[in-house]
Amino acid sequence: MKRTHTYRLVAIIFGILLLCTIEGIIRFGGWAQDRSSTPKRLIQIVEDGQVKGEIVQSSAPFFVEKDGFMETNPVYHQGIGAGFPQSGSMRRIQFQRTPSKDRYFLLGGSAALGQQPVQLKVPLTWKTIPLGNSVNALPEALSISGVLRNKLWQKGHDVELLNAGMIAQDSGGVRRFIEEILSYQPKGILLYLGNNEGIGMAYAMNGVQFSHAPEVRDFMKQFHTYRLLKQLLISQPSGSKSTLSGTRPEVLGTLTQNEWRHAGEALVEDNQPTDSVHHALMERFKTNIMAIQEACKTKGVELYIIVTPPHLLYPPFYSANSPNLSENAIQSYSRSLESSKNLQRQRKWDELLQVTTNAVSTEPNHALGWFEHGKALQAKHKRSDAMDAYEKSLSLDLSRKRTRLEYANWTVEYCKQSSCKSLSAHASFRKDVLEKGFSLYDKRFGDHEHLTPQGCAWMASLFRNLMLGNQSDSKSP
Repeated sequence: MKRTHTYRLVAIIFGILLLCTIEGIIRFGGWAQDRSSTPKRLIQIVEDGQVKGEIVQSSAPFFVEKDGFMETNPVYHQGIGAGFPQSGSMRRIQFQRTPSKDRYFLLGGSAALGQQPVQLKVPLTWKTIPLGNSVNALPEALSISGVLRNKLWQKGHDVELLNAGMIAQDSGGVRRFIEEILSYQPKGILLYLGNNEGIGMAYAMNGVQFSHAPEVRDFMKQFHTYRLLKQLLISQPSGSKSTLSGTRPEVLGTLTQNEWRHAGEALVEDNQPTDSVHHALMERFKTNIMAIQEACKTKGVELYIIVTPPHLLYPPFYSANSPNLSENAIQSYSRSLESSKNLQRQRKWDELLQVTTNAVSTEPNHALGWFEHGKALQAKHKRSDAMDAYEKSLSLDLSRKRTRLEYANWTVEYCKQSSCKSLSAHASFRKDVLEKGFSLYDKRFGDHEHLTPQGCAWMASLFRNLMLGNQSDSKSP
């Protein structure tokens, strides 16, 4: 009898080892990955960084000659083009074709332009000026370019600094700007960009059809052996097709969530996204920045890049659960999130911290959970841990609507190896927050991307230090 039990135990162990070996071989061979949901257009961008879907589609020049000067094309200044964002919205600037002093251009989207923030949490103590397309902006003197020009003058540098920021521009749109602006003989170009990369990609993916994967809580699906046998033995109905359209966060969020479902797991490794949308965004951004740098280098033009820092206190725009999470775990996680709202209203911070800690332990890949955990840590004055949680929430925000930290990290490293100059505004901001508190977000940001006058002054200080080679004075009041 004992020998029979021994044989059975050996057979069970052997069977388990055999199944593990087969599973390992199938995974190593890349079979049954079930990631066919990635659209071909996105794969092409991932593979070669090909630039697609620039937001500005108009071919009109950005500046036209008038009375012996170059000035902003009315198509963009007055908003009389084919409609937003094609007709853009820019400041009306005027300059001579041949500069009489060192000339610099500031380029980027609405954050570089100095668009008036919305949803302010500080008193509105400044006036605004109207632009095209019903857009209001900070006065030039309060914008990044205006403050920077004055800071450089105080240091003995009398320069011509022109704000050519345009609403909704991403790295692809700015790349197009560079082609024209280099003909106006600038000494240097300043880039303040990063907020709109997700919008640009959403435009690029418009009209694309993808294989829709329904939410299925199938525990066995995480085993590739099971997937392969299912594919071989069971005829699969043709999956439903969905078409991507619009520019809202749902476009990229839905696409990434669908990839998660096809893969049967959250596509995150070592706290970094591994999905195709993330890779496409990074490749597109890198391709554009490198092309801009090469164009500037050819003309002997200095290039300074500061990637827009993300407003980490804004909640994620698109969260998704891990596809392999069990129903019981989902219900437990949902109850924790609902409980956290009540505890915040009751200001029970100790309980809130415990609840959110349990929530992110149960579901570590849902952006909203980490955001709520960050608020609990912030309430307990654990600033560093709170920043880590907010950064985690940002990395899991599948909308890609806010600036990714990876943009700045890559740009800083790239410029170390090239002739451009860059620094991380987020790293500077994080240091300030750890010293002075999270209230700095309300003081410097009016919404998730646009800066207040105090925020513009801070950014101008960073650009000044970058241009003058003095990065020690990177703080502002």
